[in-house]
Amino acid sequence: LLCFTKRILIRRSLSYAYHVVAAVESYLASTFISHIINTPDLMQKAIESDPHFNNQKIPISDIFKTLDSIKETCVKRLKDIIFHQIKLVKPMYKSVFNYDFGDVKWLFQAVETRHHCAHRAGFDKDGNKVDVTIESILNLTQKSRDLCYQIENHVQQFSDSQSDKIKED
Repeated sequence: LLCFTKRILIRRSLSYAYHVVAAVESYLASTFISHIINTPDLMQKAIESDPHFNNQKIPISDIFKTLDSIKETCVKRLKDIIFHQIKLVKPMYKSVFNYDFGDVKWLFQAVETRHHCAHRAGFDKDGNKVDVTIESILNLTQKSRDLCYQIENHVQQFSDSQSDKIKED
C-alpha cells in the first residue's frame, strides 16, 4: 500500500509540475499577445524587434494591403511562437516592455523537467529518473507565481506609462 501511495504521489507530482510550467507558458503568451494587439506602439516595437519581420520584403504596390492586415499578421506570428522557449521569450519581453527576467535558470530547468516528464515518462535522455519532489513543486509554484506577479506589475506600469505618453502627444 505504501509503494502504491508513493507512486500516486509521484504521478501527481509529475502532472502538477507539468501544469505549473504550462500555466507560466500560457501566462507569458496571453500577456504578451493581449498587450501587443491592443497597443499599436507596442505592436510596432514587437514587429520591429522580431527578426522574422526584419527579413520580409514587401513590394511598394502591396504596402496598403500589408498595412490593412498587419494586426492579423502580427497575431499569427505571436501565436506561432512557443512561449516555453524562455531563451526566445526573454528578449521579446525586454525589447517590447523593457522587462528583464533576471536569472531564471530555475525556469529553464523546470521547462526541461516538464519535457522529460511529458515525453520521456519522467526520465532524461540518458535514462536517469528526473527528481521531482513535493518540495521542488512547491518551490516551482512559488517562483512561478512571483515571476508572473512581477511581470504583471511591470507590464501594467509600462502600459500605463505608454498610455500617458500617447495622451500627451
